Amino acid sequence: MLTVFGNWSSGSSGPGVNCEEGTFDGGFFGGGAEYMDCVGNPKSINLSPNTTSKILCIQAGSITNSTLVWNTTGPCDDSGFAPPPLGYNAFIVERTFDGLSDYVQYNSNHAVDDVVLISSHSGCFTIMGTTEVWDPSIFGVITGECLD
Repeated sequence: MLTVFGNWSSGSSGPGVNCEEGTFDGGFFGGGAEYMDCVGNPKSINLSPNTTSKILCIQAGSITNSTLVWNTTGPCDDSGFAPPPLGYNAFIVERTFDGLSDYVQYNSNHAVDDVVLISSHSGCFTIMGTTEVWDPSIFGVITGECLD
């Protein structure tokens, strides 16, 4: 795993503070990271192996004590965001015939290794793991078992 050291700097938002969004990746071993949100609050995240979590807005360069990989997707608008939900709220799924990966909303009637149908794509998908996403409602849902 990659260890990232950063600068906690001023701990405030405003002019001179660059904010970005992206995902933390737990990789093969999982781990944790500490960072500053764009309002200036210290935050931390812990991920299980092979999980990712989207973070909508952190101060660029503020990641410290990290065993997670940070994949930035670009700048963000730090106004009006709320902290991510606590706990797992989505499944990571992979289509059986071509490996297409996506998220679906968590459903307590299913578990890792179940083969399911989902509303957002055709074909059978294997549930690969659980994760935490910012807004699970933007992803599809499990519509049934795949009997293929």
